[in-house]
Amino acid sequence: MASSSNDPVVETDPSGRYKRYKTIIRESATKKVYNGIDGVTGKVIAWSKIELTAKTLRNKNLLERLCAEPQLLKSLRHQNIVSCFHSWIGDKKEYINMITEDFPSGNMGEYIRKHEKTDISAIKNWCTQILKGLDHLHRHDPKIIHRDLNCDNIFVDGSSSIVKIGELGLALIFEQGDTTVQSFSCRPEFMAPELLEGYYYNELIDIYSFGMCVLQMVTRERPYSEYIYKYHIRAKVKSGEKPAALSRVTDPEVKKFIEKCLSPASDRPTAIELLNGPFLQPRPDRLQVQPRPFTLRGKSLGTGPFEMALIIASEQPIKFDFPVNDTTQEVMKKEGLSARMSDAELSLVSELVEKLKTELSSSDVPRKKLLQITSEKREVSPVFRMTTEQVSEVRDMQTD
Repeated sequence: MASSSNDPVVETDPSGRYKRYKTIIRESATKKVYNGIDGVTGKVIAWSKIELTAKTLRNKNLLERLCAEPQLLKSLRHQNIVSCFHSWIGDKKEYINMITEDFPSGNMGEYIRKHEKTDISAIKNWCTQILKGLDHLHRHDPKIIHRDLNCDNIFVDGSSSIVKIGELGLALIFEQGDTTVQSFSCRPEFMAPELLEGYYYNELIDIYSFGMCVLQMVTRERPYSEYIYKYHIRAKVKSGEKPAALSRVTDPEVKKFIEKCLSPASDRPTAIELLNGPFLQPRPDRLQVQPRPFTLRGKSLGTGPFEMALIIASEQPIKFDFPVNDTTQEVMKKEGLSARMSDAELSLVSELVEKLKTELSSSDVPRKKLLQITSEKREVSPVFRMTTEQVSEVRDMQTD
């Protein structure tokens, strides 16, 4: 929800860059999210205030982990994870403040209620993006488990069909055998049985939650909505009884995919296995256009945006800046690349831009060092420039 021009600025962050408006986008028992603006870029942002209760302040371990978490989230640069730009604790130590991306289209739960006529191809597109985000979390070192994935925590950009995993406030660095998730207000209808039973768990609990999200996307109803009380839902999940909504999924391929996600932990697939599985693969009867070969080059100037150039055979190089806080999709959209490339090309370019950006962000890469990645090799390598003598030799060879 966009803020009106009459909405007053009620708070500014310590740096003076971010302004908070009075308008509340969404709220929970311990958190309120407000509209705001980035005074430097002019972008609308979301300003979250997480309440630090007296009980939380007395729990030293929990407080340390909550305060350390935003720093971790700021390092999670991925096209399908909501970006966190800035965070700090207020002077009175009553709140943790976080500045993140804003999504005017709202969360997935709101979006599917508003847009009921959604084709299965759109749902497959959303599933692919969500799984890519989960795979990034699960492959992170150290591993990160979301632990509260549901349709209200997945955000949609309706103009680009981009979806991102957000509300990582309950996601903590994975510690083997950790069961503290039960002390948080997670929704039992999205929680894996091993969590409710208090057994050992790992990142596959997020896959179970993802399966319930897919069920809600397909049926437009929350899992176990036939029950009113949470203790009833907990009992059904523990017993292995599936939601009534699953029986109303008529497409056997979709139903099989959801059931695979809801399998017992020992049989449950990983995010990458689901991504590589048959359900999310392109249909064989659709025309497949092979991407044109290209080279992507870039360098970091130490401060400010990365400088990049996309070189496609038989076309003029496309030069563009990549601001550090922008996502790959934002840059692709801003540069108008989606209108100049096929879907297959755009997907591959986005993937390789992400790789090049990650490499350029490394402290091991010298300032102004020119790196490149090609569509054939897909590995980042330095660009070796020829000396004046080498250039002259090449010219001499061409004239002989």
